Amino acid sequence: MIPGRGRIAGRGRAFATWPLHPFLLAATFVINAAGTTAVDARMIGRPFAIAIVLTGLLILLALLILRDVRKAGIATTAILALNGAVSLFAIAGAVIERSSWWQSTLWTLLLVLTAALSGRLALKSLRRTDLRSIQRGLNLIAAILLLVVVGSLVLQGSATQAWKDLTSGTSPHTPRASHKPDILLLLLDGYPRADTMQRVLGEGNESFVSALRAQGFEVARRSRANYTFTQLTMASMLHMTHLVDLEAYRAISNRTAPEDPTVRN
Repeated sequence: MIPGRGRIAGRGRAFATWPLHPFLLAATFVINAAGTTAVDARMIGRPFAIAIVLTGLLILLALLILRDVRKAGIATTAILALNGAVSLFAIAGAVIERSSWWQSTLWTLLLVLTAALSGRLALKSLRRTDLRSIQRGLNLIAAILLLVVVGSLVLQGSATQAWKDLTSGTSPHTPRASHKPDILLLLLDGYPRADTMQRVLGEGNESFVSALRAQGFEVARRSRANYTFTQLTMASMLHMTHLVDLEAYRAISNRTAPEDPTVRN
């Protein structure tokens, strides 16, 4: 017997027996979201833990219904994948809403037929294929997907910034000085001013604006933004200057520094 071969075979059997793919997929979602939004690495512990716990609870619930750990894992991964595809359905819904009646009908029929055909093919595959092989394949695909996401973040420099966050020794939360006044800023991201809402969306929000004023808020009726992206607006607002006047942003413009996480920092 070749030394170590039994241990490798045992790991291979475990890879096919246990549904690792839902947990790997959930971890991929969280790590990708954290990396692409350039949040402080010390802030992702809680969402990561919540994602893993909720995935475990979904598997337990599916196990109670399906009475098979492999089927429960496959069902959980399907739910997670569907959750990730919600944005695609939202885009399709926006297209349908803005189309004529016959285009909307055609789009809806195509979506229904596609969903029905996909479900039919998936059920046939489950009947013909060994669940053990399906689970092994899903585990492998999820592991590769996680490695691809981590690798892309390393190449983008996000992994380096995450390491700096974890080893900086400072708190990720803004310290509150007792001798300074508390200022609470509510940023309604993507929320246009009243006349823009009326002109573009055909919806007035005068009652909302009046309620804010009644509580002592100042609402600027002719406010404008210099930038169309939230992080650029926030950086300009907190520095109280245009981005071209910030040395760090000039480095981004000169392509000597990456946009993320430089803007966040």
